[in-house]
Amino acid sequence: MIHLTPKQVNIIIIEVCDEFCITEDELISESKEGELAEARAIIFYIAVILNSYPMRSLSRRLKRGHSNVHSMSKRVFNEISINKDYKIKIDRIVKLVDIKLK
Repeated sequence: MIHLTPKQVNIIIIEVCDEFCITEDELISESKEGELAEARAIIFYIAVILNSYPMRSLSRRLKRGHSNVHSMSKRVFNEISINKDYKIKIDRIVKLVDIKLK
């Protein structure tokens, strides 16, 4: 775990957007489309759960409510515990992000 700076959070956002082939504008849009919601959830998980980035800061950055951030990151955490393929996908994304953060 590292203490993330806002610049490092931007790296996480860019990497996840690239992984999902979406733009940052789409990510912060009001759309609840499945792929966008999943990308947001993964960003929340990596930044908040794995790296203790403040939920409020991330929720403001992605224009989401504080409770929304909590429920999304919790959803990823729960899915990882029951779905091996999903865990592999998340682990791969986390490794890509870790490389960029170093």
